[in-house]
Amino acid sequence: MNESEIPGWVDRHWEVAAAMLESGAMDEMGEWQPGQDWRRGLEAYRERLAAKHTIR
Repeated sequence: MNESEIPGWVDRHWEVAAAMLESGAMDEMGEWQPGQDWRRGLEAYRERLAAKHTIR
């Protein structure tokens, strides 16, 4: 990836990465954690998006 493309990539993916970290599916180095179910991370991502788009 070209260095100039990194900010756009981060903007598109940080919500997913944060959810995977919060759920324990991935560590800070981006490595999948043994024995963890990636679907927990996906559910955490859905919850983040739902909370973000809830009308208050």
